[in-house]
Amino acid sequence: MIKAIRKYNCGKNILVENVDTILLVDNFDKLLKQHNETNALGTIVLTTKKGVPNEGAFYVDENGKVIFSREARNQSSVKEPNNWTGFRGSSTGAIIFSTDFLKQYNWRAGDGRLSIYKDLVPELIEMGGLYAYDNENNFFMDVGTPDKYKQIKRHPKIFGAVGARYLKNNNNYDDKQKNEIKPWEEVSREVMFEKFGRGIEKVIFRLQNGEEQDYYIKKENNVVAIVALTENNEIILTKQFRPGPKKVLLELPGGYIDKNEKPEQAGARELLEETGYTGDAQFVTSLVDCGYSVREKNCVVITNCKKVAGQNLDGTEFINVELISLKEFRELLRSGQNTDIEIGYLGLDYLGLLGDGIDK
Repeated sequence: MIKAIRKYNCGKNILVENVDTILLVDNFDKLLKQHNETNALGTIVLTTKKGVPNEGAFYVDENGKVIFSREARNQSSVKEPNNWTGFRGSSTGAIIFSTDFLKQYNWRAGDGRLSIYKDLVPELIEMGGLYAYDNENNFFMDVGTPDKYKQIKRHPKIFGAVGARYLKNNNNYDDKQKNEIKPWEEVSREVMFEKFGRGIEKVIFRLQNGEEQDYYIKKENNVVAIVALTENNEIILTKQFRPGPKKVLLELPGGYIDKNEKPEQAGARELLEETGYTGDAQFVTSLVDCGYSVREKNCVVITNCKKVAGQNLDGTEFINVELISLKEFRELLRSGQNTDIEIGYLGLDYLGLLGDGIDK
């Protein structure tokens, strides 16, 4: 770079940017105006975003002058300030240099590699010639890897309108890729609470735009719910108080699936324990409980049920057993007043009993 500046007429200033960073400068004219008005030898573009590499490494005084950098502390005699008025920011990889400063810099081709951040920046700080442009919270990403660059390239809106048009005009813009939804990268997972088979986990994901976001996920054991019919096509239900809605509800029998237990085995066991009935169990399907839970719900139908035993309940279970007709069961599902509505509909559909005119 310095060889080229010395050889060619490069103008008064030159902008240097890292090849692996992407940033949005909202007002480039403002940046250039600040650089010229301060008579800076260099103006570094800083971000105040959180969670970026070397966060807050640059100390800037109230006049916009960089007075210390943790990135350059091993190459500079300047000490970290204890008290000062200003702000701290992180480098975005973009710096405007005065070409006169670079032309006169004490370096020749035979001197070896010249580093911006290990050589030029420390010297500018010591000279009092490095100023900072506060890019505030505008978009910035340290791409770092080819895979991450491809991720950014699929979302050209972060380049701004000019970048989006450029990529589209150069056949690098693919609407299908842009709109493709891919799994987020899990950064960390921490159990916040866990008791009685339920818990809450704090999971940090890196989103498709590179931002990191906290999510609180319900950690729960997998469950089974049973659509059970007697030989007379009556639906077997349980009646019990539920502490969440604080209501007594008519529900499908069901419960947790034990380790190494198949859903149909768990369904048969739970039906026998809660109602005393047994029959022919068939697994229907598994389904997602909700978008913020790891739990999987399983639908099982059990037909030709007969009463073979009394209930075998835990000390905290208080359950009555009720039999209702198919018509009454469909009305119950439509009312929304039970906890496994989707399992009820899936079970009836599997058995061909979903229509109102079908009662046997």
